[in-house]
Amino acid sequence: MKLWKKVLAAVTAGMLCLGCAGVSGLQGVLGSVSAVLPVCAAENDTAYTVTVPVGTRTTQLTYAVNAEDTVEITDCENDAAGDLEIPAEIDGKTVTSIGDSAFFGCTSLTSVIIPNSVANIGDSAFFGCTSLTSVIIPNSVANIGYSVFDGCTSLAEITIPSSVTSIGGNAFVNTPWLAARQEENPLVIVNGILLDGTTCTEKEIVIPNDVTSICGFAFWKNHMTSVVIPDSVTSIGSYAFSDCGNLKNITIPDSVTFFGESVFTNTAWVTYRYDENPLVIINHILVDVDRDQCSGKVTIPDGVTSIAEGAFENCSRITEIAIPDSVNSIGSSAFFNCAALKEIAIPEGVTSIDAVTFYGCDSLTSISIPKSVTFIGELVFCNCMNLSDVYYAGTPEQWNAIAITGGNSTDNYDNYFLVTAAIHFADGTVTKPADVVAGDIDKNGDVDSTDIYYVLYYVANIAVGNDGELSTKQIAAADVDGNGTVDSTDIYYMLYYVALHGAGMQKSWEEILAK
Repeated sequence: MKLWKKVLAAVTAGMLCLGCAGVSGLQGVLGSVSAVLPVCAAENDTAYTVTVPVGTRTTQLTYAVNAEDTVEITDCENDAAGDLEIPAEIDGKTVTSIGDSAFFGCTSLTSVIIPNSVANIGDSAFFGCTSLTSVIIPNSVANIGYSVFDGCTSLAEITIPSSVTSIGGNAFVNTPWLAARQEENPLVIVNGILLDGTTCTEKEIVIPNDVTSICGFAFWKNHMTSVVIPDSVTSIGSYAFSDCGNLKNITIPDSVTFFGESVFTNTAWVTYRYDENPLVIINHILVDVDRDQCSGKVTIPDGVTSIAEGAFENCSRITEIAIPDSVNSIGSSAFFNCAALKEIAIPEGVTSIDAVTFYGCDSLTSISIPKSVTFIGELVFCNCMNLSDVYYAGTPEQWNAIAITGGNSTDNYDNYFLVTAAIHFADGTVTKPADVVAGDIDKNGDVDSTDIYYVLYYVANIAVGNDGELSTKQIAAADVDGNGTVDSTDIYYMLYYVALHGAGMQKSWEEILAK
């Protein structure tokens, strides 16, 4: 029996049983259906491989080609063993970056030579390379990400050139190299970057005047009671003083223009600040908020110029946030998982909406975006399944020019709920919500057994007088025959569609409904 016939047989039996089985029988119905439905995997971005020598053997490096026609190393076979020299060029293209987690868990690598073409080493690039004993970082590298060598328990020799101007938190934690540096001086400083002070036993810490930045997690769980930050410091990384429970006094100079996420979380100092104002503002930057006090509508005062990374993260009771026109920068994950947030307007002057800013804001229905925005990052609107309206202050041409991570089509996994919302332009024109795609109830870009489950559940609930538990858009998507009612006919068409596509017969909805 062909696949589509099996599916139709299963659903026919299920529909006949549904009337007497009720909602509780749906799992059994779906079990018989899913037994004959194929499992579909998402497509991966284009990746390439190259074979390179390592030790006495070879290994495969996976890489991606960037828009600038340069190469980023993205992966390595986990069994790579011995000494590795990363090539400076692959297929005539310059290697400029080692991507996040590229060599994660390559426990048999003993040494790595990075070419003089690499400018960036991504987060966790060599995490857990437990046999790695030495690394030479060339003077082309400017950035070393978070946890790059975390857990490299044999790494005793690291060459860090003066070209490195940025180092992420925990970059060298759990390495013999860091332990040796801590014995020399509990304040470990490289190129003006304060990497670590966790072993410092002084109760009152004065950071030296040659420090320009403080790494993420630099003093995590330290028992200090006070710290003086010099006016040479311009940035403080995420969780730098987090969980320093005894920290009561902090001197922060006006020179600090960047604060990472949760810099002062769980310190006595921030608790005192919450008593003064639930919005903690330093140097015109909204750094943190008291999640216990913030609920309903929150108004950020005029004069604030920046909202720090994760500032409102997990503020589950906020329904609306008023951002003043003075704000020109919003950090990544600033409103992460604000589950009750319904609407927000981003002021003119903000140029980018960074990664996961609104991730998990599943009550968000509308957002206003200014024409100054030119970039929208990774997973900014992931799980914002109720986002229906985007009010954009520019023209359709300007909207299409925004660099949206994942693209501006319905194939966009990163920001699917953004590009499938109705876009309201300044001239009054509106694009139709692209997320009303026939049969795609969960808006994952495909019609599959999960969508059929939702429609069966909806029909069964409506039949017994219950709420169908689908949004207006989901009901529109479920009404595949367009007759204004979601019923067994729609389910039949959806199963027919899934069965045909599973059998490799790429029929359109128009062709299926014409039968």
